[in-house]
Parts: sequence; structure tokens; C-alpha cells
Amino acid sequence: MKLFVRRTALVAVSAVLAACSVDTGKVIVGVSCAGEGCGQSGQIHTRVEDCDEDTAYYGDRSVAVPVFDSSTSYAFSFESVEQGLRCVQAFLDVDTSGNLSVGDVVSSLAIHQGVGEARDDEDQTLDDDPEIDVEVETDETIAIPVTLDEILVNEP
Repeated sequence: MKLFVRRTALVAVSAVLAACSVDTGKVIVGVSCAGEGCGQSGQIHTRVEDCDEDTAYYGDRSVAVPVFDSSTSYAFSFESVEQGLRCVQAFLDVDTSGNLSVGDVVSSLAIHQGVGEARDDEDQTLDDDPEIDVEVETDETIAIPVTLDEILVNEP
């Protein structure tokens, strides 16, 4: 009888934990440079967040870079990212302000992709930070290559 009660309790606890679990995956952001993005120094910042930026933020990873050249790339890992559409941002923080600003190096793909209406057509300024969207699947690892190749000339 005791074994039956223990087994029943274990099954009940497992069912509660399963109901509370969140479907997550892993995102690996690979950052490299090209063109005018190479030859700069500063701090590479990467982050993964919900595209609407109101719900979840999965972290910010950074590394100091003495000189970013085309023979070097960096990988940043983000665990437990909820499934669904997420946005990846990466930039070389040339002035090491910790924020995206004029003179920093960004991905031209992120700027031109249009996530968050990347450019305001009236004055060509960025409405939101340049980001790349990615679909995260449960229990999967997705690798996102980001090439930093454009110097930001307008205030974000």
C-alpha cells in the first residue's frame, strides 16, 4: 500500500511540474565582421529578446575586442529561450558606452530586414535597434550568423 501511495504522489508531482514547464530552445549567435566593420576595436554586445521587448529578455553577452578583423569570430550562447519569434541584436560598441550609438558597427542585414520598422522613411533614422528575427523551436539549437559590416551613421 505504501508503494502505491508513493508512486501516486510521484506521478502527481510529475504532472504538476510538466504543466508548469516552458518550451525552450538554445540560440547561438556567431558574430564576425566584413567591410567597414573590420579593423575597429571596442566591445561586442549581443542579446536575445522578445521582438516586442515587452515580455522576455534572455540576456546580454559581451566581450572586449582589441581589433576586430575578418579572421576572428565570436560565439555567444543563450540557453532557455522560449519557443517562438525572438530578436537577436549584435553590435560592436566602438565608443564602449554600453549602448548603440553613432559610430558603432551593426549588421546591414538587421537594418534592412525591417524588424520593428528599422528605418523611418521620412528622415532615415532608426526607429528601433537593428535586430534579426529568429524562430526558436523547443529543444532545438539554432545558430544565427551575424556579420557586422556597417557603421551606424544615424542616431538609433
